[in-house]
Amino acid sequence: MRFLNGNLYKTFAGLSVIGVFGLFVLGGLVRSTGSGMGCPDWPLCYGKYAPPLSEDELPENYQEVFNQQRLVKVDNLVQLLNTLGMERQAELILASPYLRNGHKFSVVKAYIEYINRLWGVLVGIFVLIMLFFALIKRKELGVKLFWPIFGFLMVLINGWIGSKVVDSNLLGGLVTFHFFFAMVALLALIWSHPYRITFEDAQKPKIWLSLGLSISLFIQMLVGTWVRELVDFQHANGFVFDLHAYKILGHSFSFHRLGFLVSLSLSFLQYRAMGYSRSISFYIMVLIVFQAVNGSLNLFFDFPGFWQASHIFFAALVLSLQLYFFKSTLFLKKHD
Repeated sequence: MRFLNGNLYKTFAGLSVIGVFGLFVLGGLVRSTGSGMGCPDWPLCYGKYAPPLSEDELPENYQEVFNQQRLVKVDNLVQLLNTLGMERQAELILASPYLRNGHKFSVVKAYIEYINRLWGVLVGIFVLIMLFFALIKRKELGVKLFWPIFGFLMVLINGWIGSKVVDSNLLGGLVTFHFFFAMVALLALIWSHPYRITFEDAQKPKIWLSLGLSISLFIQMLVGTWVRELVDFQHANGFVFDLHAYKILGHSFSFHRLGFLVSLSLSFLQYRAMGYSRSISFYIMVLIVFQAVNGSLNLFFDFPGFWQASHIFFAALVLSLQLYFFKSTLFLKKHD
């Protein structure tokens, strides 16, 4: 069949990368608006395929009903963890002070979370189609099947973790775990995508710099997500942030600031290795500086929703650019 050509693999590989990037953006919107429990059940939303438009459409005791349904799923998860020998993790879930909290219906929050879930389903479809074309066109395209398969598995696993995030009422640590798998999925799908950056003869990217910066940015995003969880915890206790209140975030925030200095230094060395040209390495360095300013503004203004979402957006952007840069550097080295 002629329509089953290699261009379709490239198209859906690209859509998969864009889709996962979009999940970071929507995830940031969900976090910044407090919509993580906008739908208290999963995969439905208030027992429906689409969220209700009014609280009047729900039973009077809806908070109790959906809370009990969620707690049944928590019990199942705890039993699974105990069976796997993960008693400590099971105890942490049961010890969460927010585990049994109910949530009042908000049509805005429900639809923000619902759109996030629909986008996740769409990404899963893109990745599945990409994997299909990788399987039937692997010889023609020279595709290494490991990355499409791995990316597909990461998207599936992350969808399951997302359901447990809801079941556990946004358990601290599990949200960061969810974010970690999203980053791994992004990495796998970028490696699945055939696109590579082309370098001029005078540009000499160094693998160790590119790898070091990729790892540094990956860790920065992970630590930043954990810091964001600490911020949520303090907000829940009525704390208001400003530039002088960062100490309450402890060593995690200090490590996050140190990570910025490491990332900035490596990005400058990478920019220098590229002959100080106005290439992608330059924009990566600029974005890292911008993120430091953005993060400071978040702290100064007590983490307003828009700036929270923009911080996550640009973090995902700079990581994506750097992963493409590192992948292209590896390809260049192999073909020297």
